[in-house]
Amino acid sequence: VRTRALQEELAYELIAARADLQAIVLAMRDGSPVPEVRTLQGWRREVVGNELLELLDGRRSLTVGPDRHVAVTER
Repeated sequence: VRTRALQEELAYELIAARADLQAIVLAMRDGSPVPEVRTLQGWRREVVGNELLELLDGRRSLTVGPDRHVAVTER
């Protein structure tokens, strides 16, 4: 979330609240329906929501490059 926020020049707190992230992770872990949280709606979903769901679903992964920057890659 912070990496995407930096790329978009936005404060990460505007994109995803900690409570939203917890609800998303718990739902994905338990196989529950995706929660209706702000992070997964509108422009926030476009910036981080879809990618976050793909990460949690195993369709994407995080890597740390030699420059110590985090990158999201498709599997």
